[in-house]
Amino acid sequence: MMAPAMAERRPEQVTYRELGERDAALARTLEAVMLPRLGDQGTLITPASIQLEFTLFDRKPQVHGRASVRMSLPCQWCDRSLERDVAAEFSALLALDEEEAKAWDQASGDRHVIVTAGEHLDVSSLVEDELLLSLPARVCIDDGCPWRPKIAERDSQGQNIADKMSPFAAMADLLRK
Repeated sequence: MMAPAMAERRPEQVTYRELGERDAALARTLEAVMLPRLGDQGTLITPASIQLEFTLFDRKPQVHGRASVRMSLPCQWCDRSLERDVAAEFSALLALDEEEAKAWDQASGDRHVIVTAGEHLDVSSLVEDELLLSLPARVCIDDGCPWRPKIAERDSQGQNIADKMSPFAAMADLLRK
């Protein structure tokens, strides 16, 4: 005999408050198509791995989350793309609108407040901003990279400093002879 089907609601029908009341935990992977703004910054090599834990803080929904993804990002110096791990860890109260966020921000002290896209769970929008904020400021961290453009220093007359003869270079030439 088979058990009757469970009467479960789809995740997008569950509210953040309900998740907090249940101390719910959620683990998911999100494909690139689910994170279009992140995909605009580079190519997702792996799906994004997401872990979210919901609680209530002072009767307000709160989330503790971790997200990570491997991406191919454009170098800030050249046209090459470099693979980088992008990871975000965040903890925030979940407000439904700007007014609620301002009130909670003032009352909650140093707690971060996120304005959600609505009262129902939307994992993509909840996580995508955090991953965008975690993108590296510098993709290429190799100061000796051969593709890095050479920057010429110029003197007050606009002449390239490297082209000038150092006064000590002449002395070094004399000592070698």
